[in-house]
Amino acid sequence: MFKKSLICFIIILFIGSAFLSSSNEVISDNTKIITINRVVKSDTNSWSMFRHDLNHSGFSSSLVPNSNNLLWNYSTSDSVHSSPAVVNGKVYFGSINCKVYCLNSINGNKIWEYTVGHPVSSSPAVYDDMVYIGSNDILGSNGSNLYCLNASTGEKLWDFITGDDSTWGVYSSPAIFDGKVYFGSGDYKIYCLDATTGVKLWEFITNDEVSSSPAVVSGKVFIGSCDGILYCLNASTGAIIWLYDTGYMIQTSPTIYNGKVYFGSNKMYCLNTETGTKIWECIPIFLFSSPAVYNDKIYACDTDSSIYCFNADNGWMIWQYTTGQGDIGMWSSPAVADGKVCVGSRDGKVYCFNAETGEKLWDYQTGPYPIFSSPAIANGRIYIGDMTGDMICFGMPDNPPNKPHIYGPDNGTINVEYSFCTDTITDPEGDSIYCLWDWGDGNISGWLGPYASGQVVCESHIWAEPGEYCIMLKLKDSSELESEWSDPFCIIIFDNQPPSAPSIDGPNRVRVGFENTWGFFSVDPEVDNITYYVDWGDVCGGAEYYGPYPSGQKISLSHMYTKKINLIINAMAIDSHGAESGLSYFEVEITRNKKVIIKNLFLDLFSRIPNMLKIIIKFFY
Repeated sequence: MFKKSLICFIIILFIGSAFLSSSNEVISDNTKIITINRVVKSDTNSWSMFRHDLNHSGFSSSLVPNSNNLLWNYSTSDSVHSSPAVVNGKVYFGSINCKVYCLNSINGNKIWEYTVGHPVSSSPAVYDDMVYIGSNDILGSNGSNLYCLNASTGEKLWDFITGDDSTWGVYSSPAIFDGKVYFGSGDYKIYCLDATTGVKLWEFITNDEVSSSPAVVSGKVFIGSCDGILYCLNASTGAIIWLYDTGYMIQTSPTIYNGKVYFGSNKMYCLNTETGTKIWECIPIFLFSSPAVYNDKIYACDTDSSIYCFNADNGWMIWQYTTGQGDIGMWSSPAVADGKVCVGSRDGKVYCFNAETGEKLWDYQTGPYPIFSSPAIANGRIYIGDMTGDMICFGMPDNPPNKPHIYGPDNGTINVEYSFCTDTITDPEGDSIYCLWDWGDGNISGWLGPYASGQVVCESHIWAEPGEYCIMLKLKDSSELESEWSDPFCIIIFDNQPPSAPSIDGPNRVRVGFENTWGFFSVDPEVDNITYYVDWGDVCGGAEYYGPYPSGQKISLSHMYTKKINLIINAMAIDSHGAESGLSYFEVEITRNKKVIIKNLFLDLFSRIPNMLKIIIKFFY
């Protein structure tokens, strides 16, 4: 019975594990393909690629600023079409000035730049400390490259050259999945490379240039081509799974949501991701701007000047907002976060709308030219490029941490470690906090942390020279805004001297089995309390500590030895600051006790001859 139950249990586990694993994979049964869709988790603090994630959702769980407060802008001296990626406190993007940039996301300071030699309109993807980005082509001078750069230093790790003399070059923005990088090129091809080495794994030839950027979901690559076809390819092999012909060029990038793929062309299309079957379509023309999706709604911009919100299930329009006119159609793709929709427009403005109603919350005029770049939203900030050559950052006005206060001892001695604590350190926005301690002796801690706003922080320090030292503390938040210095907290450090080596007096010849007493005496120059370290010499590692006792007080300690031996008692005095005296020595001879020896002889004899005691008693009585 037990064996049968065990077998049933194993079968249930096997079936359960198979079902769970199927939720992350495509399961093929001859011609039928079943996909279990997964919800993409959004990272508040990063936007690692064009359209945020491999689904191209355009959604972030970050907060969005409630006003058009400009925190910083960085000028590249030429147009910025590239849409930024924000990862690990850095902003990555390209410029038409033929450079790739890495900026500090907090203050916009340049960390590095890399010159590729050709204009860069492609948007970067950041993965595993590598940045992948394409360059545009120039007729007669092949610039159709995909670059892989070190994300920390900007050093080129490898590049891959595609075909020459195209209109777009590598305008497509790469996607990285399962150690592979996918992108389109102006040479009519869709590429898959090894993400580490840049070695080509496969290519697929379309009928026109490919400026669309791939979405990669459930082992499939979804990408459009200027030949008017949306392709669904096997991510491992590049084989066609299905294709859908719109009859018009596709430059937008597809978005995957709940088993549907959304993209723009001469219309907005919604297809089944498994079969490519059309579910719905709607007008007007959505040629350049790629859709965003959240909460069963699709957000997209037409080629004129409007942004739309559609029902994701049936394509019915929920709201529309018409922006100002400009030279070229709407290229910027919307981003959704915090119940808001943000996008750049052909009138040179950055807009922020209520995602449910389409009400305009705020706008910001970057200049007179259309905006090609799409916003990235991360860590409560919006990052977007413009045609004047700037990368700009919006965010809520930030305040530095509140002034700290220090508490701790006000006196001590040299070469002793003392701890000091703050009051509760706080930041008005609840940002993480870093601490900088100035110990008053020329030593400064450097920025320590981060610590959560609202906690107490303690640090310790040792002074090597006597004197008065005034400690100060400054705080910095995650936006690198610094507080005032704290009021000085001063400590007087004295020159501490160790106590004298203890004197030892008492018997120098004792018997085994008897407790004897010895006296110990030491004086500390600063009258600190004294603890005595005593090694009685009869047990390896058996030293003991006694005290503390007042300086100058003679103490008596008792000990009993259990075997005959000549040994030395070692003793040392230690003051309350840990300063140690030298060792003192006292020789002792341990002799045998004759009565004890005789007693032990009889006990041993009686244990060997159990009836001996009865014999002796009978003999005498």
